Amino acid sequence: MAEVDKNVVAQYYIECELDNIVTGDSIKLREGTYSSNISRLLEALSFTYRANGVFDCIESGNYRWEERTVTLDEITLTGMGESLTEIIYGNEVQQEPIKFVEYIKNHSNDDRFRELQPKKVPQSRQTLILVEEKGILKMLDGSHRLLSMVMDGTKSINAYIAVVATDAAKPMVGDAIFLRLRKLWQQTEDPQFRDSIESTVVGMIKATSNGEQSVNAYWVEMAPNEKVRDAGQLLIDRSKVLAEC
Repeated sequence: MAEVDKNVVAQYYIECELDNIVTGDSIKLREGTYSSNISRLLEALSFTYRANGVFDCIESGNYRWEERTVTLDEITLTGMGESLTEIIYGNEVQQEPIKFVEYIKNHSNDDRFRELQPKKVPQSRQTLILVEEKGILKMLDGSHRLLSMVMDGTKSINAYIAVVATDAAKPMVGDAIFLRLRKLWQQTEDPQFRDSIESTVVGMIKATSNGEQSVNAYWVEMAPNEKVRDAGQLLIDRSKVLAEC
């Protein structure tokens, strides 16, 4: 077991996803590319494109990261789309990789498994991303690669594992949501909707680790006019008052 910097995991995840959508083998980000701006790409690929929990585990302060080798019996499968998830959680598979591969082999004519045909996984992409919850190792990313490796006879897997470090840390949300809310606030002429946006932003400032910083950036420092700037500062002030209550 070795400690791993979260940025290493983030960069690896981004490169794996880009492999799926960009022509070429084993895509690599340029040296020094990973920065605060790349977290937006991480959010876009994880939360918006794939709808998985990778962004939350990487950018949240709740987790630390380890790299270690695990056996197939230690890995618990999670969702893989509507039709496959039903099978994964069913009695015949029970979220176990080996049982799922056997199920696929026994139902080779099932069109639902067309996307799961075995393919060679490059050495540079054989690390999976898991999260440990109450001692159970659950898949975060790499399910298709895992199944291909199991079909190829792999018995153990290298993994980056998110391990709970604290329950006290606030989650981080992508800062673009604060820009989107600001634009909606500017565009609406409905006072009730505007009040709702303001209440939502204040709540997000309180509940997240980056809320105040993001509101200060998009509503205050980069405000298009004085009206927005004043509103943004008022939202920050309201959140501080509520925090003291």
